[in-house]
Amino acid sequence: MNVISPTANWSRRLQSSSVYLRNIFLVSAIVFSVTGVLGIGLSLAGLYPPITFFSKCYTLSDALECWFAYKLFSCYRHGDWFASPAVRWLQAIGALSLVRGSGNVANNFLYFVPAHFGRWQHPPLVVAATQTVQFIFSQLLHNVVLGCVILFIAWIMDEGRKLREEQELTV
Repeated sequence: MNVISPTANWSRRLQSSSVYLRNIFLVSAIVFSVTGVLGIGLSLAGLYPPITFFSKCYTLSDALECWFAYKLFSCYRHGDWFASPAVRWLQAIGALSLVRGSGNVANNFLYFVPAHFGRWQHPPLVVAATQTVQFIFSQLLHNVVLGCVILFIAWIMDEGRKLREEQELTV
């Protein structure tokens, strides 16, 4: 009787799912790249209303993040869950998320806060402060904390890989 272990079944399902996710991230990287470059080109040509430099870069960073995810799921497609390249791509995603989140917070301070306070004649301080804090912390939670969590998971995976390599050398 040939019994397939639960681990092999789990691994095979993850590998097949990785193929789909890999393709989704590849298409997303292409779409974000094209729209980012077109947005910059159209705004430089004056054919498109100018948008902030940060938002143009954000679209291109979306493309880069999708490319990193494409590379990560390419490793996963081969079953390389804890391989060094997979850990590096996960670290790249976490670092980019951290940079994007920091940029979001900085952008909010530079653009949102002055515009927010200038929108009303004399906004109640409680209303202005509450909305500003909500907006900034949603960005902090969305990217900065998420980036830290991804980097932490990558660190755990890297340590697991090192332990496995060390055990393989032990007789």
